[in-house]
Amino acid sequence: MTNIPDEKERITVLVIDDDRDRDEVYEEFFSKFASDPSGCYLIVPRIPKTPKEAVAALLSREAALVVLDLRLDQLWEAHAETLIGIMRDQRTPVALLSMDFNDPVVSGRAQRALSSLRDVPKLGFLPYMNSIYGHCRDANGAKRPDALPEDPVIIWNLMCAEAKNHGHYWTPRRHDGITMFHLTDTHFGAMKPDLVNAVAIANGAKRGNLVADFLIWTGDITEHGLPEEFRLAQKFVDELRNVGVLEPFCPIAMCPGNHDLCRPLALASKLEWIEEDAERDGKRRRDESKKRRAWRVKDDAVNGDLWEYGTQPYREFFTCLTGDRAPLPSDGYRFLTQWVHYGFAVLEFPIEAHIVPTRSDQHQPKPFIDEALFKAVTERVITVIKNSKLAETTCLIVLLHGRDPDQPDTYARRTDELMTRVMEFGYPTIVVGGHEHLRDHVIHHRRLTIIGAPADESKADRLTLPSIGFIRLSNLGTTSLTCEVTPLSKSAGDRGVTNWDSAKSRRFELSSRSKNWDDVSQVS
Repeated sequence: MTNIPDEKERITVLVIDDDRDRDEVYEEFFSKFASDPSGCYLIVPRIPKTPKEAVAALLSREAALVVLDLRLDQLWEAHAETLIGIMRDQRTPVALLSMDFNDPVVSGRAQRALSSLRDVPKLGFLPYMNSIYGHCRDANGAKRPDALPEDPVIIWNLMCAEAKNHGHYWTPRRHDGITMFHLTDTHFGAMKPDLVNAVAIANGAKRGNLVADFLIWTGDITEHGLPEEFRLAQKFVDELRNVGVLEPFCPIAMCPGNHDLCRPLALASKLEWIEEDAERDGKRRRDESKKRRAWRVKDDAVNGDLWEYGTQPYREFFTCLTGDRAPLPSDGYRFLTQWVHYGFAVLEFPIEAHIVPTRSDQHQPKPFIDEALFKAVTERVITVIKNSKLAETTCLIVLLHGRDPDQPDTYARRTDELMTRVMEFGYPTIVVGGHEHLRDHVIHHRRLTIIGAPADESKADRLTLPSIGFIRLSNLGTTSLTCEVTPLSKSAGDRGVTNWDSAKSRRFELSSRSKNWDDVSQVS
């Protein structure tokens, strides 16, 4: 027996339909349901305009229920297998919709969908005209001012309650913001197991009244990028979910670090050792002993295969956690806009994927930015942000592993150039990273940079401890955005077990006058 809640609760319904003329009808229907006293839920419809948006919406795991139109046009039909595959993997409850279930084409698609979604909860069949359109428009297409009849209200109450009982979805705990659980430089494979104890972390979070809606991981997840190290990281995430630090289906965003891409093999796959005549003042030396020895980047089929092989453990780990099969996308970035209705978007910039070895007289390659590639990727990032047309109050969260002060100047310079271009759009921006094992918070006008590192002061501790903390964003989507950063600090517990406790927080506010970030205080 399905239980109906006593109070209204927000629940997201994803409508996958290629007919844009129906968008307004769906909005009207769910608005009527929300305003009906008998409606037990506040249904928030999400209606993606393109197949790509629909894939992103499914991957966000926000929808408790999917309404799937069985008659899609050619463009959408080409992505149907991908959409159904994600629904099957996530076991998202589905209701099948059609204009005419007697149509042989629709009937055949319904049978195939039911077969593909065998283990997915099916919550019913919805004739579009009778169950949606007819309650909003009359025979002439004019809007109906009257409320919904009793039957559709009861049906949607039951479907929403049943979808909620399955629980295969995510929603923020607070309506005005989110709390991100920030991990960086965990170095699985080198990190002592007691330092990444999920129970100790959960206890510290509870003592600090800290709960997370979202996981962000900014690189150096592992020490060597090996499969067994990523398996340890996966086990750690599962344990965090089991102890309540993370919700079962919370969103995850991440970028790799320099330790995560099997660096020795990955770099070697891009190198060949060459000898060439050195030059002075434009004239080639004739002295054979003066030949220049150097690493040269190579680009061939074998090289590409080795790069794929060297990065495969990270790619499999990423796909397992996020459901996305393009962790190192050919575009060179991932721009996630499926949460813009909450007031934020995420730009994952895997800078380590753009680094190749420089020529060197030593037999050890040194990384540098492939400037041509980086410039092309930068232009693609700028174009996609421009075309997204985000609201001006949208908070842009950028994930970078970090800038290494020991790297050549081009490494830091190109990253700064990217962020300078991004900041031209005027969005309040938070850059989150790690790598340096040194806590830092830097304000540059509308850009706030948060470098995660252990809260402990000693250099030895900073280099051997993971960075664990919480970033709480409030008043998202407004001009009063605030950001509170709370790291966890290690302390000795009983029988040598490491405890984690919340350290002092830093609070930042977006000035309504200057529209820049201000460090307003330190709060305990």
